[in-house]
Amino acid sequence: MVRAATKHTIGSFSQSQTGDISGVVKTTDGSPVSGAQVVGYAVDYSHPEVNRGSVADTTSNARQTLQSVADKVPSDWRTQMDDGFSLVEDDGLFSSADANYVAVSQTGINTAPAVLDKGDISEPQVVLGEGEPAIFTVWDPTNTGTFGIQTSEWDRQLPGTSLSEATVVIEQVGPSNEGINGPVELELNKSSGSTFLDPDTLQYATYTLPAGHYKVTPRVDGETGTSYMIRVGDASSFISPDLPTLDGQLSQQSQQVQEYLDNGVFTRVTTTTNANGSFSFDIADENLKTVGVYAFKVPESSVPSGVDPSTLNYQNFSAMCEQVNLRSSFYSPTEVERVQVPQNPNSSVELTMVEARSPDFCGRYGEVNEQFEVWLSNLQNGSFGDLPSAMQQLLNETSDERLDELHGQMQNLSDSNEQLRDRYRAILENRTGIENPQVNVNISGLDNAEQRERIESLQQAITELQGSIEAQDPVADIDEDGLFNGGATFTRPLDPDQVMVTAHFANGTTAPVPAEYLSFDQSPNFGLETTETRVSVEDYPIGNAPGVELRYDVATETDLGSANTRASNPAFGGETPSLASTRFSTLEPGPDEIVTMELTPEDPAVFNDLQNVTIHAPDATELQTTLDGKTAQFATNGSGYYHIRATWTNTENTEFSQTYRLKATDTDQPDVARVMAVSGPTGRHLAVGGGLERGSLELSEGDQDIDITAVTPTGDVPSQVHVYLSGLSVAPDHTVSLSVVEGPTEEALNESVGVVVHTGTLAENALLYRGDGEVLRMPGSNGYGQVTETNSGTSITTETDDDGTLTVQVNNDPGFLDRFTHWLAGITPNISLGSITGLLPLTVTPTEGVFAGLLVPLVGRRRGDLR
Repeated sequence: MVRAATKHTIGSFSQSQTGDISGVVKTTDGSPVSGAQVVGYAVDYSHPEVNRGSVADTTSNARQTLQSVADKVPSDWRTQMDDGFSLVEDDGLFSSADANYVAVSQTGINTAPAVLDKGDISEPQVVLGEGEPAIFTVWDPTNTGTFGIQTSEWDRQLPGTSLSEATVVIEQVGPSNEGINGPVELELNKSSGSTFLDPDTLQYATYTLPAGHYKVTPRVDGETGTSYMIRVGDASSFISPDLPTLDGQLSQQSQQVQEYLDNGVFTRVTTTTNANGSFSFDIADENLKTVGVYAFKVPESSVPSGVDPSTLNYQNFSAMCEQVNLRSSFYSPTEVERVQVPQNPNSSVELTMVEARSPDFCGRYGEVNEQFEVWLSNLQNGSFGDLPSAMQQLLNETSDERLDELHGQMQNLSDSNEQLRDRYRAILENRTGIENPQVNVNISGLDNAEQRERIESLQQAITELQGSIEAQDPVADIDEDGLFNGGATFTRPLDPDQVMVTAHFANGTTAPVPAEYLSFDQSPNFGLETTETRVSVEDYPIGNAPGVELRYDVATETDLGSANTRASNPAFGGETPSLASTRFSTLEPGPDEIVTMELTPEDPAVFNDLQNVTIHAPDATELQTTLDGKTAQFATNGSGYYHIRATWTNTENTEFSQTYRLKATDTDQPDVARVMAVSGPTGRHLAVGGGLERGSLELSEGDQDIDITAVTPTGDVPSQVHVYLSGLSVAPDHTVSLSVVEGPTEEALNESVGVVVHTGTLAENALLYRGDGEVLRMPGSNGYGQVTETNSGTSITTETDDDGTLTVQVNNDPGFLDRFTHWLAGITPNISLGSITGLLPLTVTPTEGVFAGLLVPLVGRRRGDLR
């Protein structure tokens, strides 16, 4: 919660028995807040629990009664923080402790390569930010090392020695210093360090605490140690009978408020500010003389039908915020102000609010319910595998001989790589329901449905795993006799069984390239060992096809790689009507939903409209479609994968095809903006959905630079865009650049847009950057974004700059130098990373990092230079 400032203006008491309370609610810049709910809790002076006989004594008791329920800050916290409380100064708690203690921080433990795995937890905190995990370590202050010297990099940072086995006990503390929630007990179950070259370790625990005050205590071998209090988040206070604790129970404070309301000690009065931010209460009861007043605001447009805004308190506002589409600003509740009745005519109650934009969780995608949570979880963590690039030809149209040949090549790849084999087994188990299915089988003995099941599972596994083998010098050419010649070089020694080459033709068919057209040339390194393999396709006949795309997939025991090449047939003589984009009404329909798709040609002059769109449902039945020019429409019939083949012609009536695969969900889900890279023999383009108008895709040679543009309708910019790269064979070291633009003229945005980039499963040591060298944790989260790994891929959640642009850099095969610079950039914001030509000058601002004026001589090629 954002801290709210309040100007206290307390009126004087008089003998008049009735009177008004008036005032104004403003923002911190003095602007009036209209439509704010102002709540008053008035104390009844005639009640036996309040009346102390004299006016002075009764007034004092009334004020104390309000104070007891309005002040959430425990007195133990105030006592602790008086007189310059500290932790690590010479006279600090840790320095003088004679029993084990807990150190708490939200920063300081970093992951870095080998000897550079060092962190800084030397500045523990007693005030922590809300919403971020805290790091807990336990220390023995009496163990000062050998001869008073600590040898561990961690133990030198705080008094004493860190412990590897201990329990951290956390208890939430209420306003009367009572325990209102917990205790939570944490074991030190995480470890930092301990590599071959870096034996120092630190055991720790992490936990995310909501706003509040907490007592932390260590327990070692059943013995408790030094306790003290920490505060999480803001300490603003207000009166409410509905404030829960962490376990969902009402706090003692809220129970007391409700009791006072029930037995007549309090009377609750409410009003609303006018257009000038002014408000007034008419306190008609002569016994109500002291009132605690505070304000908050719920935008009127966000209040559900039938709900009276004047009855809302902050707690049910927060709950409501999660259920409605709150798009405007919200305002933090003010501090409670105590006012006497009647109010001094020369004074006014001034309540000051802090204005902030609506929280991200407030109805961004509509009503929050159980189905939405399930959908959001799947969207975030598991959807890369839902949209892999489909085989150009549907497998039920393929002969048994072709299926057997295709499966044989895929099976060779699976046999060569354990990760691919495990992923294939997991997908097959999920599809068939057979636990731990056998993956090395001869499919010629299976029926056609089982053959297709295994080939599709293998294809999905190959798609989902991001390659770490670099492909160089891709070449593709078709001579006048219709013979294809080309190839690509992979930076690993490869055997023929570790290579699969498939040909995708413009008419929609797919075929494995037979072994007689393949050759392998392995290049030695100074005559000592093989380091590269050139995979070549020689004189492969394509007949009179307009063109062909060849995909190369390779696998070693530990690594994967891929490359795509394509070429046009000079003997064809006609025009190739490539696509610029394909717009779907949705890329994730429900089980019974009308889906519209529209093709946008690269050059309308050579495009002769759709001729046919074939839709196969998950059970392989063909669905009815409606065609109109460049548009087709069909209805889903159940959940699962739908195979779509769109066929169009050029002006000479030559057919060209592109396949897509959409997954229909079990229930209708809120739609989101998506762009999906699609590859085929006519080129690469984007399929877009979720309200986007169109898009464009450009790739550099070698597919290292991927430029994507997503075009939104004018005035309808989405809150988030999902980007899928499964249709591309991207290089291990690549950069994705996204531009979200608006309207027919593609105007740049004036706002930031959330982005989730879905890519394949990355290597454990992969490195990620956002923008100009902003480090992303793999996996994990920081201020630049969050990286989430699942069995089906990797999701990178971040946001564009204020102009709608974003770059994300991926290095899936880093060397030591890459890891060093990534780690250094992660701990040091102001760093200039020079290009590597033999020396890497590293200039660090001394006040920002741990190194200053460092010049490190490093020899070698650096992959993934920051650009």
